[in-house]
Amino acid sequence: MKMEEMKTDMRSQILEAVREYHRARHKAKSTTFKVGDKIPYAGRVYDEKEMVSLVDSALDFWLTTGRFAEKFETEFAQFLGVRHCSLVNSGSSANLLAFMALTSSKLGEKRIRPGDEVITVAAGFPTTVAPIIQYGAVPVFVDVSFPSYNIDVSQLDAALSPKTKAVMAAHTLGNPFDLAAVKAFCDKHGLWLIEDNCDSLGSRYCLDGKWQYTGTIGDIGTSSFYPPHHMSCSKNTIIPYLDENGIWHTDKIEDIYQKYGKVPERIKIISFDKNNTVHWTAPCSVLRHKLGKKRMVKITSQHGREVEVTEDHSVFKLDRESAKIVAVSARDLEEDDYLVATNSIPYGKIVHDLDFLPYFLKEDSYVSNFNQENLRYVKNPDYRWQFKKRNALPMRYLKKYDLEKDPLEVGISQSKKIPARIQVDERFCRLIGYFLAEGSYQNGLVFSFHRKERDLSSDVVDISKGLFGIAPRIRKAGANGVSVEIESKNVELIFRNCLGIASGAKAKRVPWLLYHCSENLILSFVYAFTRGDGSFQSREWNTNLIDVTSVSKDLLNDFQYLLSMIGISASLYRRNAAGKKRFLSKESFAGDNFSLAFGGYAYGNKTIIKTNSRNRNNFACQIPLLPVFRKYISIGKNQKTISRTRLAKYLPEGHETNLLVGGGLSYLKIRKIEFFKSDENDWVYDFSVPENENFYGGFLGLFMHNTMGEGGAVYTNDTTLKRIVESFRDWGRDCWCPSGKDDTCHRRFKWKLGDLPEGYDHKYIYSHFGYNLKATDMQAAVGCAQLKKLPGFIKARKKNWTVLREGLEELKDAFILPEPTPHSDPSWFGFLLTVKEKAGFTRSDIVSQLESKGIQTRMLFAGNLLRHPCFDEMRKENKGFRVVGSLANTDVVMNRTFWIGVYPGMKDGMLDTMISEIKNVAKVCPI
Repeated sequence: MKMEEMKTDMRSQILEAVREYHRARHKAKSTTFKVGDKIPYAGRVYDEKEMVSLVDSALDFWLTTGRFAEKFETEFAQFLGVRHCSLVNSGSSANLLAFMALTSSKLGEKRIRPGDEVITVAAGFPTTVAPIIQYGAVPVFVDVSFPSYNIDVSQLDAALSPKTKAVMAAHTLGNPFDLAAVKAFCDKHGLWLIEDNCDSLGSRYCLDGKWQYTGTIGDIGTSSFYPPHHMSCSKNTIIPYLDENGIWHTDKIEDIYQKYGKVPERIKIISFDKNNTVHWTAPCSVLRHKLGKKRMVKITSQHGREVEVTEDHSVFKLDRESAKIVAVSARDLEEDDYLVATNSIPYGKIVHDLDFLPYFLKEDSYVSNFNQENLRYVKNPDYRWQFKKRNALPMRYLKKYDLEKDPLEVGISQSKKIPARIQVDERFCRLIGYFLAEGSYQNGLVFSFHRKERDLSSDVVDISKGLFGIAPRIRKAGANGVSVEIESKNVELIFRNCLGIASGAKAKRVPWLLYHCSENLILSFVYAFTRGDGSFQSREWNTNLIDVTSVSKDLLNDFQYLLSMIGISASLYRRNAAGKKRFLSKESFAGDNFSLAFGGYAYGNKTIIKTNSRNRNNFACQIPLLPVFRKYISIGKNQKTISRTRLAKYLPEGHETNLLVGGGLSYLKIRKIEFFKSDENDWVYDFSVPENENFYGGFLGLFMHNTMGEGGAVYTNDTTLKRIVESFRDWGRDCWCPSGKDDTCHRRFKWKLGDLPEGYDHKYIYSHFGYNLKATDMQAAVGCAQLKKLPGFIKARKKNWTVLREGLEELKDAFILPEPTPHSDPSWFGFLLTVKEKAGFTRSDIVSQLESKGIQTRMLFAGNLLRHPCFDEMRKENKGFRVVGSLANTDVVMNRTFWIGVYPGMKDGMLDTMISEIKNVAKVCPI
């Protein structure tokens, strides 16, 4: 057999094997739908053809644009009926290139310059507007109109000014805007028209008696091939968050859903932004759905950090080649990948003082040193005299007080009272640390120390005297033990009720207060906690090692989150496994015993002091030594990490990898990936976090992600614009040769452009300040297979939308129901609903109900982009944008609009269930 025939035969065998693999692993599940199953707002619809096409492209190993990209561009242009199509890596990139193309100097006086105005809407997706602002042009916002949810064309004339150069707007969820009016307006005033068609592929509009696809009527159109789907984490995933009062909690995501599922905006969770800065962010929803047939994945990283997620849930990893942070589905992770965590958890509000009075209100409590005016609330004169003489007033009579001035003391019955307010200082934090390590409740607080730990027992005595005015009792406990007893039910009440510390070693948790303390107070707590129940090892190079031991992994989890606030990362290890133990000829059962250890610190004067100036032992100060870094620094092949400060000295100023060095993120290597099955009826949960779309949680802490996008296109009938788009896409170069080809113009070394010498290589001449936004050939390969199914997808979307529209017609008094724009034939991306003011229920009511039933909902993207934090400075300075009118309808969209899915993968019964559940809400809250 000839070599070429052999290669062809091998390729055929591989692709046939892929088909068999798809049938075994990816074949579509049953089309049967059961009430209670998840109903996603969107999802992937694919079969073996996409997978075969994907592998076929991979066998070429052509990692940039290639034969599949060329094929896709040709076939997609033919489908739309346009002359030119340029494939890019995402819909957002498509919008960026479409706008930037209009800034090219090749367009002469018609080009958009900084300060020129572009008419658009605020009720949409931010990437429609972002290129305008980032370039320095001025977006002019007009309102939207109901029931189309599209640009209000009646405001176009009011938006026009001598600086207006373009209109850039999206067709909302598949519904075309009034193209006849907008196109006529643009033609009359010589304006560019960019159609953001990312959610409207397949929609048509009849202009001058001719049906055309949206995106092809203006000067430039854009598309996105984003395949959204929902991914979730285990119900037991621990999430740190701030409640509506700004108080720290670490609860299971299931419990957070039960408490805040209807009001997610009341809490804040940890996420990171595009600058790798970690901060507190309010989620827009807490979601859940049934696990179904999906597998769960337990991912364990170095230092013992863990998360349990569905196999399609993404976590963040550090790409070895590009040194970029990317989101990867759990099923696609590999051991030794680096996951993203943080050791820079931001502080919430700092608590300086604790007021104890509220915790004594339900007790039989008395106060001393009270303001004498409170005696007038006592009706019986004899009692009034007694209370004054004894300096003990029942709490129920305390009406007037000022803890800033009044030295109130409080206590149960006639017991020894304690101050009603104390300052949160190093002493109090150490006392909490000692109690978590060695404390118990016995008519007060009891601390158990070894006789050699005299400095610790003495410290407890001094703290108790100084804070509460109570001298503890010291007793011997066995041959080598010392018991320090603070005999005060009042102090016990503070630790139980105010701090929320439960009794028993397994039930103890780090109290909320510690997460609201400054760094020096946290260090004092760490000193006491680890001295009381830990150990210290002195090592070479000042690395040292401090650890703390507990039978409670929850307690150690809390402790690591606290350490992350002061930049310390600790490693978890099992000290002793559960099982039978023999001691002094007696056998007993002992539970698991765990330790959390960190290095680079030593014990100082009742605190811990950093001793390792070289940051060798704290992974938060280390960066994986990726191949890209070796271009800038010569270092041994066996070295795996490098300190941030050292690497920063070698990286070029402004280099994109500087974000890794200066950001608040840390990177841990995966040690184990375990797949397992769980009950199909188990709930799994997720957050939706505006802009960032990531959240922090799990055991000891890792970042999780919930969106991914891939692929987009820019298309036009203008050859000049096509070349400009591709110049910006391909680094800004002047050459138009396809990837891998040379001298298409036959003048590669004959051009004289710019101030370059004649004959400079045309492939390296740059006419624009461009980007690299090309799609991979593998993306294009999937797109080629999907293109063949596009007519069927469009038909299914229309059908599903029609079913919902007819089924919900009777609720037109409760909702603004969507309507297609006149002269249009939409390929719907979603079904929009706006709750009317007199509906008897709110958007939160119905969204929470639908989500609780596994029916996914989404807001209409930004709602009102001007209300978002990205506009804070611009609003404050009142520059950089212009608004026409009040945007009243846009605010309605922000407050009362949501949408549900109509994607082609909807199973029989899903639409009926959605209709039924929406009607149920209306019945509970009659109009």
